[in-house]
Formats: sequence, C-alpha cells, structure tokens
Amino acid sequence: MTIQKTIPEFLQDLYDKISTVEIKTIDMDYVISDDDNGKLLSVNDVCRVITIPEEENIPIGTKIEIENSSSRTVALETERRVTLQFPSKYQPTILQFGRVTLLKKANNTWIASGNFEDTSLIWG
Repeated sequence: MTIQKTIPEFLQDLYDKISTVEIKTIDMDYVISDDDNGKLLSVNDVCRVITIPEEENIPIGTKIEIENSSSRTVALETERRVTLQFPSKYQPTILQFGRVTLLKKANNTWIASGNFEDTSLIWG
C-alpha cells in the first residue's frame, strides 16, 4: 500500500531537508574533506588554521560554511597547488565571530566570500 502525502506535507518535508544544516564543531587545526560538503564548520578557540587540500575526491560544486565562533581570527591556508580566490584587499583570515563560504569551482580552485580581515586597515 502506498501512502501519498498532501502537497503541503510534501513541501514541508522538502523545506526541512534543504533548510537543515549539519553543524560540525572544529576544536583543532583542520583540513577540509569531501565529508564537509554542505556543512557548517563551527570553529572554537583552539583552531587557528583551516587548510584547503589538493584533493581530487572533493567534488566540484562543494560548498562549505565556516563560522569562527572563537575570540581570535582563523587563517585559511591552501596546499601548494590550490588557488583560493577572494577579494584582493582582504587576507584569507576569518574575523572573530565572522562567517565565510567556500565553493569549489574547479579542481584545486576555490572561491571564498565572507568576513575576512581587511588589509587596507593594516598599518604598513
């Protein structure tokens, strides 16, 4: 016997699936992986660096949110052949209580947007 849902029930189920984000607490320096796709990485005071690896197994289109819930900045670093694209006046450093989105657009190429440290405010 097949149970059919009404349209409102179906839409609510669909909304619940797409509006729910799994939160993963990061409590040490961390290297992202394909398992992080679609997740919110919540960084605490122990984590200082998040590394984007040369990883062919991470599919193009992977989207990862990073929330810096610590009292310090957190650096985004890349392995040797990885390109991280972000606005030029910023450093790849997530501000205290800031949030950043990473999107893999090609093999070893990522786009980053969000709350980065502004280098124009750094005295030279």
